[in-house]
Amino acid sequence: LLIDNSSSMRESKMTETLRTAIFWMRVLDIFEVPFSIKLFGSSVVSVKDFDEPIGLPQSRVKRKLMALADASMFHTDIGSPLFQARDEMMAKRRKYKDSLGAIFVLSDSGANYGVTGKALADEVGVIAQRYALTNFILSSSEAEVREAFDIFGERNVVAPRDFTQLCPESIRVLRGTLDSFRRKCRL
Repeated sequence: LLIDNSSSMRESKMTETLRTAIFWMRVLDIFEVPFSIKLFGSSVVSVKDFDEPIGLPQSRVKRKLMALADASMFHTDIGSPLFQARDEMMAKRRKYKDSLGAIFVLSDSGANYGVTGKALADEVGVIAQRYALTNFILSSSEAEVREAFDIFGERNVVAPRDFTQLCPESIRVLRGTLDSFRRKCRL
């Protein structure tokens, strides 16, 4: 789970993003699905590593997420956290055989720092061939949604019109991702 921590994510965007992240933490913990959480902007900050336990509701991870997700970074570098997530999942696939790798990016705009434009879209395309990849874009700007389509591919972008719909939309995508994996494995 990659969360944009740039300054444009202030107020309702970050509130809904954190609400969604905490819900996902609970669901994935219940089903014992290993996951990691990273915040990104001008740098990448790891909030939770794959094998780190949650232990909700008094989780240190939840407190760490709430403390660090302050929408204080100046830029939006989507490439660095994507590449780190890809590399970590490649390493974990050796440990978790027959697993599905999925990357969920919660952001409100495209990249304006690090790898950008066509170079980023090309890298994202390679990652999307190997892992389930979804960008939840929290923007009502048609230009920013089009930019997300250009980077992630139209079928990999979810753009809730109302930010309060982020959690229900993410549940729909998570369910679809898990169903797809179930069908793939004939479970």
